[in-house]
Amino acid sequence: MENYSSSSTDEMLELLMIYLFLAEFAVGVIQLFGAIIRTAILIIKNKPVGQLKSYWIMVLIYFLVFGILYLLQQLSINIGYNSSSIIIIWISTAWLIAIWYCINIVFKKTQYCQKNTTLNY
Repeated sequence: MENYSSSSTDEMLELLMIYLFLAEFAVGVIQLFGAIIRTAILIIKNKPVGQLKSYWIMVLIYFLVFGILYLLQQLSINIGYNSSSIIIIWISTAWLIAIWYCINIVFKKTQYCQKNTTLNY
């Protein structure tokens, strides 16, 4: 049986965080473009933005909070958290927003379309 050292475990955790970040980045880019397109279509059609307004507020708060935390960290101002904690919170929050978006925007729209589509044979 192999013994794993703490440095090996740390390397595995770091690698996992890198993969989670890369996946988050890809999901986030796709999600942002989808939200921009959905918002533009609703505005062009003069329809209410609805749940997308909540999404944009969450995204704005997300970027403001973590932008400020990043700036404070770069200025070497101690905020009581180490950089690993901030990264974990950042990744978790981004995934929560992505899951909320899928549940309340993407899947809800798909269910609405399926309910209101009738097939005449």
